[in-house]
Amino acid sequence: MQLIGRVQLKLKIMEINFSQEQIAYINSAINENVYLEACPGSGKTEVVAAKAVKEMAQWDSFPSGMAILSFTNSATDELRERIDKHRKQSTSFYPHFVGTFDSFILKYIVSPIAHEITGYAGDNGDFSIRIVKSGSPIHIQTKYGIAQKGKQRANQYDYDLCAEKYLFNTGIRANDKFLNSTVLEAWQIKCLDETKESFLAKGFATYRDIEHLTIKLLENTDTKEYIELVVKKYPLIIIDECQDLSHEQLSILELLSNLGVNLHFIGDLNQAIYGFRNASPQMVSDFIGKLEMKKLELTINRRSGQDIVNICGLLIPSTEIVGQENYKDNNCLILEYEKSPKEVIPTFIQLTEGHENNVIIARGYSTLNKLLNQATKLNLVESLALAVVMFDEKNMLNIEQSLKLFSEYIRENINESVKPNSFNCPNCIDSSFMWRRFLFLAINHLVEKGLSDTSMNWRDWCKSAKSVLQAMPNEDFVEKEISKIIIKLKDVNHRAPNGRGEKNICETLRFVHDQVEEPIRSTTIHNVKGETHDVTMLISSSRSGKESHWKDWFKDPTNEAARHAYVACSRPKHLLILVIKKVNKKDRKELEDKGFCFENLV
Repeated sequence: MQLIGRVQLKLKIMEINFSQEQIAYINSAINENVYLEACPGSGKTEVVAAKAVKEMAQWDSFPSGMAILSFTNSATDELRERIDKHRKQSTSFYPHFVGTFDSFILKYIVSPIAHEITGYAGDNGDFSIRIVKSGSPIHIQTKYGIAQKGKQRANQYDYDLCAEKYLFNTGIRANDKFLNSTVLEAWQIKCLDETKESFLAKGFATYRDIEHLTIKLLENTDTKEYIELVVKKYPLIIIDECQDLSHEQLSILELLSNLGVNLHFIGDLNQAIYGFRNASPQMVSDFIGKLEMKKLELTINRRSGQDIVNICGLLIPSTEIVGQENYKDNNCLILEYEKSPKEVIPTFIQLTEGHENNVIIARGYSTLNKLLNQATKLNLVESLALAVVMFDEKNMLNIEQSLKLFSEYIRENINESVKPNSFNCPNCIDSSFMWRRFLFLAINHLVEKGLSDTSMNWRDWCKSAKSVLQAMPNEDFVEKEISKIIIKLKDVNHRAPNGRGEKNICETLRFVHDQVEEPIRSTTIHNVKGETHDVTMLISSSRSGKESHWKDWFKDPTNEAARHAYVACSRPKHLLILVIKKVNKKDRKELEDKGFCFENLV
């Protein structure tokens, strides 16, 4: 009780009223394995920060420390900020480490000794590994073509421990689908193995290569002495968002645990939505059981009203969660549309009046795209102008639409065959990533040259656009092989739309959000994980069967579709709005029985 009092006194400065559940974890033992199951809105990050501060304050094992790991830089930055708010001393975390899982294994396990198994000669005694993404133009490739798809670059495939085979990420969806479904012959696998070994021997690696190297180093008897020092250096590892752990990462943690490292897992397995990264809630659950982790719970949702919490409980039944007082009588609403989700926007604006953080989300961008009310039957010049005007670095949906429109404009003017599903990347361009990068930088360049000014008339705008595009092949951000393609834009004659030369371009280009001062944020479920909104509007696809329709969400609580909906529905504090295509009486009653109230459109 004295220790609890000290923790409460230390954190009283921050005016945080920790619950008994939260205090139980803050005071949990660091010499045993612990799993803290934290429901949405439970103040998980604040509790992890408080735990870190408490242990730092009484740490007596210098120069050893603890490692507090998450999976994204943004999550790590937030955790660092929370820890700093609780501490009065220097911002230095030494001897402790706060960072991403990838950076931890790269810095403390792989970089110091990986050359002993890869054969990398280093650079003047520097054995640092250079991380290479799949889109980077690395020319270390297989000696022979693989499965009739040509030679494969070493940074565009990785071995998947869970699937027990190589998986490809070439940037061309059709090629990846074919290669990943093909049973490779022994000589092809050998060719891929040898190319990857050459890649590593030159000091390069992909992120998954780093994980594989970590596993090899932890198992290698020749590196045992160094690994033992790492284990002594970091006897405790705290994993935030543990549900996002992949098969390879769990394998690494199991090996570290076997060597004596204690693990604390913090997260919510119901929010595991990274199946494409081999993150499986069942694998994590099995791992927790295998290590016999002591289970603690956070069951108070400090974010959402009870009605919203109840909807989440219908998606995935779990421990009874206590929510906040309801915002009003009807906190979970249904908006129906006849033909397009755009029909609900005026009602959404009306419902969110007085709220500031309001977000529209869907499973994928294809559903969100239906919200864009672009002018119809645009000619090429109008499409180009629209691509520039709607470009917004802070809005992924707008960026995607800008890239699409600009790439279509280029395709029509260069007369080159293009790759499917790659923003019209010409077949002669090897790297689809390089092409997307060019599109982004090119539109940004057009914006910087003033072509996003909608007060310009069409005649002046076309004159400026022609000048900027003619000079673009010589700009520093344009790669040589792309410059050779877009040189054809020099001959394009940009003419103002018929009869509109003196009219402002804003009279032609209209958007769905003209009636509000600030555009409504629209994004995907993956991008809002961990966020808190005042109002969240979740759009269901119009048809079931693709895991993005409301019926798919409520069908099977063990399915990833249910977990996606769970993450989405647990974001709002005050109001959850579900947008669906008009339903029959039976479906209407089903939704009403779940706790939704149907709202009439404005």
